[in-house]
Amino acid sequence: MNSLLSSRDRSSRRAPRRSVRCAHGTVYLIVLSTVTLVAAISVTGLTLAQAQRRTASMVGDTEHARSLALSGIEAGVQIVNSLPTWRSRTGPSGSLVSFSLGPGRVSVSAVDSTGTNPMTGAADQVDLAATADVGQARQTMAVRLRPEYTPMGVLLRGIHAGAALSIDDADIVSTMPIASNMSINARDSSVLADAESLLITGSTFHADRRILASWVPMPVGVVNTYAAIATEIPRAAIGGNDFKDLLLTPTSNPFGVAPNSRGVYVINCAGTSLIIRNVRIVGTLVLQNPGPNTRLLEGIMLEPAIPGFPALIVDGPLQISLDGRAIEEDGKVNFNPQHTPIKGLSNLTNTDTYTSGITGVVYASGAITFNANLALQGSLIAGTTMSVRGTLTIGRYLDTLTFPPPGFRDRMVMAVVPGSWLRMVDVK
Repeated sequence: MNSLLSSRDRSSRRAPRRSVRCAHGTVYLIVLSTVTLVAAISVTGLTLAQAQRRTASMVGDTEHARSLALSGIEAGVQIVNSLPTWRSRTGPSGSLVSFSLGPGRVSVSAVDSTGTNPMTGAADQVDLAATADVGQARQTMAVRLRPEYTPMGVLLRGIHAGAALSIDDADIVSTMPIASNMSINARDSSVLADAESLLITGSTFHADRRILASWVPMPVGVVNTYAAIATEIPRAAIGGNDFKDLLLTPTSNPFGVAPNSRGVYVINCAGTSLIIRNVRIVGTLVLQNPGPNTRLLEGIMLEPAIPGFPALIVDGPLQISLDGRAIEEDGKVNFNPQHTPIKGLSNLTNTDTYTSGITGVVYASGAITFNANLALQGSLIAGTTMSVRGTLTIGRYLDTLTFPPPGFRDRMVMAVVPGSWLRMVDVK
């Protein structure tokens, strides 16, 4: 009995010890789990922090690369506009220049917009691209450049004479200056326009008179430039010396020759004097080898078919003897058919009359003798002397200034085509 009790007592006394060991084990597990969790949280936090640092670094590299790519474009534009031989620098890949800037590397390429090497076609559009690498970030900026031209100084004048300009018994009103590379002399005249020359004398000038510091460059090779793209009208097809009662346009050529899509036509006068009157020309007429009495007579209507192109080019002297009369269809010609309306109006009749006038540049490589009544929207340019009598009103022809025509361009710049910017992102 006693032994039984002793055994039970011992058992009852040992039981609490087992409970203590279980409690200690539970606490250990809890502590271990907590430590593991804290360690996991710490590792996760460290990983996140590293990821954030990498992200921040990547964002910084990307922004830096984007800025460098833009700098590459700016450098490329400067090279193509300041280095005349830039086209010869580009290889088959179009590589233009490469340079390092800070932690980044920039490569700039230039290719013809058709995808070919830009060594040929000086007037072609060019696709310029700059790729910048900074760290693991790569950014590419691309833009298209197109040629734009500044007009020669002669296009900024309503009248320009390569030699002396004589104004006698004339009324001149011009929104642009009148100029001469030698001298301007006015007698018994009224000149409401700024005057520019090395020497200005006479009366009466109602605006500023300015002494030119040097000659204004004159056009060179104009006749050949336009003759090369012109459709020839055979001199024999005209018959006599009168070039009259006709409509000449990019879609209408009454001389049995296919029309010129630009409206550019050339006549080799072979030393004969052509008399141009009562015509409407929508295009550019080029006269080669004209006789000394080649002239514009009575009334005409001239305007270029291509915006900015000249209206008339004469390889020699020109007389302008227009008296302001209207051009008349007179049953012989329809000046405003459906394919060539006048101010948006066309018809099928041939009984109308229209106000005469000239829009565009009138250029003669020789002397111009003006004795007329004319409203000109453009410029009157003589390679040598010019004399003016009568009434001449001149306004700006904005297309000539905005789109300077071949032969009358000062210099070319490659300018960004609006809306052509592209940005490409690449992660190495």
